[in-house]
Amino acid sequence: RGLHFRAGAPCINATLAQGAMNMQYPGLFQDIDLLSVFRPVVKHLWTLWELVLVGEPIMIFSPGTPRRASDAVLGLAGLIAPLPFAADYRPFFTIYDVDFQPYRAQCAAGDMVAPAGQLIGCTNPMLYQQLEKWPTVAVLQADGAVRGKADLQPRQWAPVVHSSGGSWLQASRDSVLSSTVGPDVLRKLLPDSAGSGAINNALVRRHFQDLTCEFLAPLLPFVSAATAGIQGYPFAPTPALPVFSPSSFLEDLRPVGVFANLRRNRIKSLYRRFMEGPHFRSWFAQQRSRCMQNLRRFHGGLVVDFAGMADGLSSKQRVDALQVVQDLLQNLSQDESCAEHILHGLQNLRKDLLGCE
Repeated sequence: RGLHFRAGAPCINATLAQGAMNMQYPGLFQDIDLLSVFRPVVKHLWTLWELVLVGEPIMIFSPGTPRRASDAVLGLAGLIAPLPFAADYRPFFTIYDVDFQPYRAQCAAGDMVAPAGQLIGCTNPMLYQQLEKWPTVAVLQADGAVRGKADLQPRQWAPVVHSSGGSWLQASRDSVLSSTVGPDVLRKLLPDSAGSGAINNALVRRHFQDLTCEFLAPLLPFVSAATAGIQGYPFAPTPALPVFSPSSFLEDLRPVGVFANLRRNRIKSLYRRFMEGPHFRSWFAQQRSRCMQNLRRFHGGLVVDFAGMADGLSSKQRVDALQVVQDLLQNLSQDESCAEHILHGLQNLRKDLLGCE
């Protein structure tokens, strides 16, 4: 039976937890001007954030403007920072792409299954027409028509989330946040003027980074460690991280920030989709690995600092302490970031515990 760690439980080492979460990670493509690129559908950036977060495949179609299509794809890949984007993204997808014909065949057969989280940027109307079953499509254009081609029309199988000036966003899933958060943030932006664009874009970027951190906050206890035991007695075994069970996590979920005000069934669905998506597993494994590295360094430092306590240990305690020291050495010797004085201290302590001169 695993230990299920709950938010608010005592003995969380905040320094280790914050180091593991690495919330200062700036993210990909943070120089993309979100407000300019997504101006036609800017009110639904929160829908796009949510769809990227859970790994919904998204097509950006911007006829005749490759730069905008590419910037939109790159902007979406960085929208969920500091959570790393872990899916496939192709800023300029063409009919010559190796996957176009397989995708086209799937659409023709009516069973299109786009890779989880994939983002593609397109400018050729043929792609929009042939890949008609793509789950989410954002059409970004100025005049609503492609010169020399028939006017584009929204898909018939999905509701139009937003339509304005010939641009629209269609998604097969409803959004949790768009109508509750987006309008308040947009109202706080500076009026259009010289220099306001960079400021507003920075504000929006910071908002989405904070939003992602709020979303990830309930997972913090699972990439943290209880250190009270080794702080009281450094020769105790290195603590293990709490066991993570998706079903138990959802049952005990305590969302924070704006997520705490949403209906519980909708927020649980959002977290469930996130955990089933492409970004969670690699991020979560990396954070737990980083936390264990930090924890072993912390524990190794404690053991070295209190090495003199070993002289007063009983025979059984010395055997247990030797096992702890050997385990730490085995792990920290492979850690290039571990301080040399900790490794040397542990090696000397092992000799003392073995009775070596």
